[in-house]
Parts: sequence; structure tokens; C-alpha cells
Amino acid sequence: MKPLRGSSRCGSPWRRGSPSRRGSRAGAGVLAASLTIGVLSGCGDDVEVANAAIAAAVTAPPVEVTAGASPGVLDADEQVVAAPELRLMLEQLLGEHVLLMSGAAADHAAGLGTEAALGVVVDNTDALTEAIALVYGEAGGRAFASLWSQHVAFFLDHARGTAQGDHRAVAEASDHLAHYEQGFGSFTATATGGALPADAVAQLLAVHVADINGYVAARSDDDAVRGAVTLVTGHDHAADIGVVLATAIAGQGPVAFPGDTDDEHVEVAAELARALANHLTVRALGIEAGAGGAAGAGGEAGVGGEAGAGADGEAPDARDVAGAATERLQAAVRAAAVDVPAATAALARLTTLPVGTRADADALAAALGVPDLGEALVAVMTAPTGDPTDPELIAAHRAAYALATSWLG
Repeated sequence: MKPLRGSSRCGSPWRRGSPSRRGSRAGAGVLAASLTIGVLSGCGDDVEVANAAIAAAVTAPPVEVTAGASPGVLDADEQVVAAPELRLMLEQLLGEHVLLMSGAAADHAAGLGTEAALGVVVDNTDALTEAIALVYGEAGGRAFASLWSQHVAFFLDHARGTAQGDHRAVAEASDHLAHYEQGFGSFTATATGGALPADAVAQLLAVHVADINGYVAARSDDDAVRGAVTLVTGHDHAADIGVVLATAIAGQGPVAFPGDTDDEHVEVAAELARALANHLTVRALGIEAGAGGAAGAGGEAGVGGEAGAGADGEAPDARDVAGAATERLQAAVRAAAVDVPAATAALARLTTLPVGTRADADALAAALGVPDLGEALVAVMTAPTGDPTDPELIAAHRAAYALATSWLG
């Protein structure tokens, strides 16, 4: 592992964080510490302290996290949350992380201050930490927050180094991210009692790392279409991590987290949430198919709903990407609808530019069997165009998962 290099960016002492499940801004402290380690350190002795901290974090042996040693709710004698809802919750939080981390890293590469970039992801990290601490107790929450927060710092290092053409900084960040993948794999393997093998988790995280860095590169190249495709696939990959985590947790605590995470009903709900998230993400980046949302030539939905290549085998254009998003949403709605004809008609109106009315959203919600959630559909369909960190976009993403969770019943 390469050590951090000294630099002229002095004046920010390394702050240690002590996250706790009920502490004040639990993730903020450890995130601040990690960013100081990865981004802001570089003054005399601080460099040695930072290097030692990073080395300790990424080479540490697996954290011992068991129900007996670290009181969480795995051994609860009553239900905490049903396994299908746990899956959707983790999918939502991890998908949100991709949107926030991608946007924050791209903004940081473009010159956004470190503190501002950090602030974007703190709430999401807090929520994930609380979820892990609920299951695996305070020690598990702290271990998770430390690892997770450091990978945020390394993403920002990678983005800024790329923007500045600092190949050494990029190599260091890549090295740290690779160590993080192994370290987090060890954590999940230990926490789940081997239900999630370290190597399998590390492979999932390697894809996640590539997705975030790919979006930053697309933004740097002003390639909105490639950025949209990367965000959509990145969101799906993160949601996949949520599935495996939820499945492992439910297997450990079948009383606390009863039910299946992968039966047909759950899969329909999850795909509805992902398709809605896909739609709002593509729309947010200004990718539109035009009236009716029809796909362009060859723009059929690919694996996981990704836009396929054009007829000539080239990368998809905006019409391909937007059309694939609409087709995916149409398929998800048909699978979930109580009244398929009514749902199809209402969705057609909502995905025809300009966007349909609240009455159309209410009609679709009713056809899906969740009549009280027309407002959630309005939020998804009218998500703002711009940065994926926009609070309105994040609220719309949460609305998509709230709708799917309600449909799940």
C-alpha cells in the first residue's frame, strides 16, 4: 500500500469520530475523520498519523460481530421488520448512496470543496449505520461506519486526482479502494457468520467502485447519456448488494426478520421500485425520448433494464436510454398492476411529454392497488433535472421505494 504524500493543504487536524447508533450525527464524525485522513492530511506528523490509520483500517483482521457479543436484534423473540421490507429498505439506502456519492464525487472533481462534498453523503451514511447497528449492535455499527466512511473519502480522492491529472493520487486512491473492498468483505463475512463470503462481497464492491468512478468520468467528459447509463447500472448493482445483505440478515434472524427476500411477490415490488428509480434518474439527467417515450432503433431494454446498443452496435444515444427506461417501467407496472389496462393507459399519459396530471398519477396509483400514493408518483414523474444529489431527486427516489413497499403490503 502506498503511503499518503505530504502536501501544502495544511490546517485541518485529523478528527476522530465515535459513531454510535443513537449518537449525535454518528456518521458525521467518522466521515470527517476519514476525509481528513484521505483528502486533507499532509502536514508533518499528520501524514504519519493518517497513514497509520489507513493501514490499520484496511489491513485489520475481521471484526468480531456476533449477536451474543454485540447486542443487536438478531436474536429478538419478536418481529422487528419483515425480510421483504428489510430488502427494500437496504436497496433504497444503497441506491441512494450511489446517486449521492456519484454526484458528490463529480462535483468534488469539478472543484466543490471537500466539506460540501462530505455533507452530501452524511445523512445517507447515518441511515445505513443505524440500520447495521440495529442488526449487529453498537460495535457492528461503528465498524461499518469506519469502513464505509473511508471509502467515501477514497472516492473523493480518486475523483479529484483524476480531474487534476494527478496519476499518483489516483493510483493511491485506487489502491485504498481495493483494500476497502477486501476489508468490507471481511466485515460482512464475519458479521453474517460466513453467509456472505468475503470474496463475493469484494467482487460486488469492485463493481460498485467502477460504477462511481465511471459516472465521474462521464460527467468530466460532458457525456450525459453515458452518465445516465452508468447511474442506472450503478443503482442496480448497489441494490443487488442490498439483496444479498438482507438475505443473509434474514437467515441469521428468522424471528426478527421473517419471510423471504426473493419470492415472486417481493421481486415484483423490488423491480417496480428499481424501474421507478431508473425512470427518475434518466429524467433527472435530461435524457428524454420524446412524445410517448418510444425507444430508438435497437434501443430495447437490456439486462437489468439497461439501454441496449443502437442498431449499428454503437453506444446507445439519448433516445435509446430514455426509451429503455420507459419500457422497463411499463413492464414493471404491468407486472404489479391490479388493473393492467387502466395502469397502462395512466402510465402512457404520465410518460408522454409534457408530463401528465395529478389525476393521471392518482389513476395509476389506484390501478396499482395503492390509491393513496398518487403524490409519490407525482414526485417520481416530476423529479428535477440536474445533479443527482438534488434533495428533490433524493426525495423522489425515497417516494419510489415507499410506493413499492406499500404495494408489497
